Parts: sequence; C-alpha cells; structure tokens
Amino acid sequence: MKKPIAITIPKPCHEDWTKMTPTQQGKHCAVCSKEVIDFTAHTTTQLRDHIVSGDSICGRFRKDQLGTPLSLSHHKGRSFAQYAASLLVPIATLSAGDAASQTTEEVFITGDIAPVELPINAYDSSGIGSLSRKHKTPQKLVTIKGTVTDMVGPLPGVNITVHGTSRAYQTDFEGNYSLKVYPGETIKYSFLGYEPHTILVGSQLEINVNFKDEDQNILLGEVLILDYKQIKKEERREKRRLKKEKGH
Repeated sequence: MKKPIAITIPKPCHEDWTKMTPTQQGKHCAVCSKEVIDFTAHTTTQLRDHIVSGDSICGRFRKDQLGTPLSLSHHKGRSFAQYAASLLVPIATLSAGDAASQTTEEVFITGDIAPVELPINAYDSSGIGSLSRKHKTPQKLVTIKGTVTDMVGPLPGVNITVHGTSRAYQTDFEGNYSLKVYPGETIKYSFLGYEPHTILVGSQLEINVNFKDEDQNILLGEVLILDYKQIKKEERREKRRLKKEKGH
C-alpha cells in the first residue's frame, strides 16, 4: 500500500481573485504570469489525479481540500519523489467581498504545490501547517488489581466505583478486586463505617487500600435519649437540694 499525501501551505499569497482574467480552467494572474486553476468544484479523486501529474500547479481550493489525505493506491509506476520534489503551495484567504458571496468557506492558493507523504493509517499525525488536525491517541483500558483491608484483615463487600462513570465493583470474600479503568480516572473505595478513599489512576497496575481506625466515621456506644426540659428540671431540683443542705 502506498502512503497517502496531503498538500502543504508554506507561503501566503494575497492576490485578488476577482481582479484576475478568466481562463478555461480558472483565471490568469498577471502578477505571477500564471494560470490559477479553480479546484473548488473538484472531487478528491480529481484533485489527486491533477496533483500527481507532476506538473507545476497554481490553484484555488476550498479550505477542506487542504491537509486532506490523498490516496495513491490506484497510481502505479510513479514514485512519490518523482512529483513531490519541486512543488510548493502559498495560501491567502478570499477578500471580504468575495467571501461573502460564497456558500462554502474557500481559500485562494497560488504557487507551486508540494504534496507531503503521510504515514499510513496516521493521517492526523502529519503536522501540516496551521491546518493540521491534532491527533490524540486514544487511551487504552488497563486492569487494576488489589486488596482492601482494615486493621483486622481483608474487607469483603467494599464498594468500588469509577468517578464519573456507571462502572461499579465489589471486593470478594478475601478482599480482592479487579477492574478496568483508563489512566487519569479516579477510583473510589467505600465501606460502611469508614471515610471513602479516592485514588487517581496513573501507571500503577496494583492498588492496595487499607482502612485504618482513624478513617472511621461512626462512634460506638450505648444510646441514651434525654428530653431537654427534663434535663433542666433535674438541674433546678439539684440546685434546690444543694441550697437546702447548705442552710442546715
């Protein structure tokens, strides 16, 4: 499979398209003394066929035609170096008056075109000028394993969730767990009686969690319910008793 190409735009050109003289394929630029071919109505295939012909080209393109991969799979017998060595592409935006009359965003390109070879299946990594599309490599799921314990030993039934998702897990009878997460996600460990633990996933593949006594958020003890008015009544009664004892 041949590697695809894309058009570069190294130098701007600010000549006014509306002031050029019409020709069969586009318009003639008196400043450059060249014919500027209008590619705005061309399909990707037509554009590719014209570019790989090896001729020196000046052209007018739609913005979406720039930086777009052009497959060479159907062109045999011609190497990339044969037609790419001498081509360069300057670019300039349309004038405000001309742009207002267009239904699609276009750019005016004039100069010698230079196809740039792109990696196969990596179109977005071409880094083509200001029109290159930044490619962010998708994160891969990783498997995290570990054990959750407290001061006594393994904790079964600990709830484990991935923040911002619906993914939920629990530890087994031995306090062990296994889950799949993306690097950068946050894991939350929750168990009745303890403050939750949260851990940000980095490059680690094993995360062991220990709930300590200081993590406890529950107080243990006998419950005594008292009425506030009754308490105050008992306090006044106690004060009268003490006062009476002092009088004797």
